[in-house]
Amino acid sequence: MWSKFVPLALAVLLFEAANFQHSPANMAFFSLAMPGGAGPGWAAALAWNIAPAAIGNILGGVLLVAAPFWYTVRKPQSGTQR
Repeated sequence: MWSKFVPLALAVLLFEAANFQHSPANMAFFSLAMPGGAGPGWAAALAWNIAPAAIGNILGGVLLVAAPFWYTVRKPQSGTQR
């Protein structure tokens, strides 16, 4: 059990220590902090960290991943050349 938990926890904590904002990593970080009484509470965490990070992740995924892929693999219109 520990052989699976330690690498996962270490990866999440290193991701957070580097101050990258990623909603699943943030949820894991808050989940680890809440039982000990630390952290801002779920309402503040959702409103001020997890929701903005999720919106940023969605926009970044669409603009930086999906849009360039769509542009490069789209079918050319008839009568035009690439």
